[in-house]
Amino acid sequence: MHALIIVSAFAATLAFHNAAARYLYALGREGLLPRHLGEVSARHGFPGGAVIAQTAFNLLVVLAGALLAADPYTVVFLWTNSTAVLGIMLMQAMAALAVWAFFRHDRRGMCAARVVWAPLVSFAGLALLTVLAVFHFDLLTGETGLVNVVLLAPLPLVLVAGLYVALRIRRGDPQRYASLTTTDVEKG
Repeated sequence: MHALIIVSAFAATLAFHNAAARYLYALGREGLLPRHLGEVSARHGFPGGAVIAQTAFNLLVVLAGALLAADPYTVVFLWTNSTAVLGIMLMQAMAALAVWAFFRHDRRGMCAARVVWAPLVSFAGLALLTVLAVFHFDLLTGETGLVNVVLLAPLPLVLVAGLYVALRIRRGDPQRYASLTTTDVEKG
């Protein structure tokens, strides 16, 4: 059982690292974070700046845990990954809603099951699971009370900050807003 937990914890950490590096890469590429995060290695074709930044952040978290003599699994791993899991679930729910909104007026010849029902069912399921995870966050962290409040607090703050930045760009520079996410990755 211990071996399975260690292997699954490693796989989850690797998946979170990759997802975070890809988000940093995309945000850097779009100019929403420093541009060097959006650069691709000429030699290997991977987002080097984003990977290095994510690795440095992970190292800081591990070092902080070591300095505080925190339990590596029940504190460092579970606390950080629990927040990350909820963040990813929330982003996936919002992405499903964005797919539905994008195709709402023009299905581009695709069937309703693909561009209406699948995104709406996905959104509903992910939103429900996210709400259930928030209400039962203690099962993910092994903690109650203030610890969970502190671990959950970044999610709405980051969501509000992201919405603020998006609305500010849309209002102040509509052309830039319209061009977000249209960057040609091949030209990277």
